[in-house]
Amino acid sequence: MPEENALIVVTWLDAWFDFELRDVDAIRKDYYVTTVGFLIDDQGKVLSLAQEVLPGDEGFRSVTNIPKQLVFSIDRIEYRTELKDALVKEELDNSASYGYTQDP
Repeated sequence: MPEENALIVVTWLDAWFDFELRDVDAIRKDYYVTTVGFLIDDQGKVLSLAQEVLPGDEGFRSVTNIPKQLVFSIDRIEYRTELKDALVKEELDNSASYGYTQDP
């Protein structure tokens, strides 16, 4: 099982759909996409990344499942899960300048 809430960036070779293909020469040779998410499962032949981790035991939202054989690179993103009270207070104090407010 992966480290809980590990945030990763995966670049992988994706499939695509051509709605109207006029010429075989127009076919893409490679279609690498980059997906960012919380690694929720790496067992078996698939990496599963969630865009959102829901509270409690409610699970996950917007999960992308990537076949490991199509993975080009994986990078871990370091992030802070806790902020000092002073930084949180400063962010809340400045929130009005971003067009949103919080009830007292």
